[in-house]
Amino acid sequence: MRNWILIFIFFTHSAIPLMGQTFSFEIMDKDTGQPVSFAHIQLENELIGTVTDLNGRGTITIAEQFKDKPIGISFVGYSTLFLSIRQLEVSKTNRFYLEVSPTELDEIQVIDIGMSPTDFINKALGQIEETFEVNKYRSVGNYQEQIIEDGDSTFSYDINLMIESEGFRDAMRKNKFVENDQAYLLKIHSKTGHQKYNLLMAAKMIGFELPYGGGGIEEDSFISQFFVFKNAIEQRAFIVNREVSSSDWYFEKIEHQDERTIIKVTNSGASGYFFSYWIDRNSFEINSIEGFIPFDTTKNSSPMASYHPGSIGFRIDYFVVNGLAHLKQLVIQKESLIGTNPTLGRKFIYGRLLIDNLTDQKVDKKAKIDYKFVQDYLR
Repeated sequence: MRNWILIFIFFTHSAIPLMGQTFSFEIMDKDTGQPVSFAHIQLENELIGTVTDLNGRGTITIAEQFKDKPIGISFVGYSTLFLSIRQLEVSKTNRFYLEVSPTELDEIQVIDIGMSPTDFINKALGQIEETFEVNKYRSVGNYQEQIIEDGDSTFSYDINLMIESEGFRDAMRKNKFVENDQAYLLKIHSKTGHQKYNLLMAAKMIGFELPYGGGGIEEDSFISQFFVFKNAIEQRAFIVNREVSSSDWYFEKIEHQDERTIIKVTNSGASGYFFSYWIDRNSFEINSIEGFIPFDTTKNSSPMASYHPGSIGFRIDYFVVNGLAHLKQLVIQKESLIGTNPTLGRKFIYGRLLIDNLTDQKVDKKAKIDYKFVQDYLR
């Protein structure tokens, strides 16, 4: 995987409380003994599970009603490992090793699948209403955020939330993902420290006057930006890139996972920019999306553009439930600079959303998360 990661500090996942047992995992490569990052640990045909962090670790809570369902541990390039819940222990970390798929190809690959990268992407994007959940749904999950400013860890928090999603069909018809998700606070697990910089301070440091006086923003609430960025990424991934004609797309890598062939298709450019899909060769299901969108001084005339939107790195992972892809994990990293010549301050923000399960629970509209979330709930 291309190294877009600026800071990738993972928290221990705090699952939504369920009647059941919580299990910790550590997933390793059998040949090298190295951790397998972004491995999917999924209860069969359920959204319940997790995606491992950079250390190959993850935690899931399994309710009593699912005790007889198998668990699959998978990642592209490896054979899927199936487990019984009875093989797991609550009192310790359950370590498992994945074997490289016997059909794994050499690192240097010539990829010829009988169609061009552009046609391959268009085929996959043309089928998202058949391969993704397209109706409205609600889910519950965990969001964690950490901020590093001028090299020091200054602020972090961990919350549970509920997400109300339009679904692809409605979002595409109504607003092309601009307001596809609404998030509502369920529980605050922890909060530590305070932010050093905020939008108002950054503007003052470079002598820039914000419109409307900054709208009363006293603390940066990246979580609200997080969902805006999510919708912007989805807009590019599923709308803008539809019927792409650019010859800049290329097959970067081909991997095998059991009987599946997964192909990584990438578009890359200057300053480290890239946008990649991992797509099933036969079903055209999109397994994950990742990319890096750098701040571009040639396209941004605002002196605040280096602070917001800054440079964005992201990864999205999907779980397939009843034959349809559902969002499982979204990681977004943002690098903000206060000034560019000279740089007066630097802020790294890491946000991770991990969906626990679907829910029929009603939302509390009063708990809606907005751009004042940090100053209203965490200050």
